[in-house]
Amino acid sequence: MTSQGCIKNALLSLGLDPAQYKSSTLLYTISKARSRALEDEGPGSRVLSAHHFKSALQAGAGWKVIPEEYAEGLVHIHREYCSILERARALDFDMLLLLTIWLLEDHPGVLNGELLL
Repeated sequence: MTSQGCIKNALLSLGLDPAQYKSSTLLYTISKARSRALEDEGPGSRVLSAHHFKSALQAGAGWKVIPEEYAEGLVHIHREYCSILERARALDFDMLLLLTIWLLEDHPGVLNGELLL
């Protein structure tokens, strides 16, 4: 399933009409907010809190600032989107990149060809 398919399923499971939302815009907004929230959490953070995600949505970062009422809805959409990905044992591109960074931070020897056992 694609990221857009997962976001549409997230909308459906929240009782929202996917025709009323542009999935590419939701994914872009989620990506930007996720990146900003992880920066706000600090170096080495492995947890994305709903609080930091919502704060990042409301603060913006060179992109559209999201009002409070919409930010709360996007927090729920993001949570459901991540849940759908997890149940499918899938990753979106952002998480694939993030997990790669964490792997290299935690195990720098991988860069030299060392195997993890």
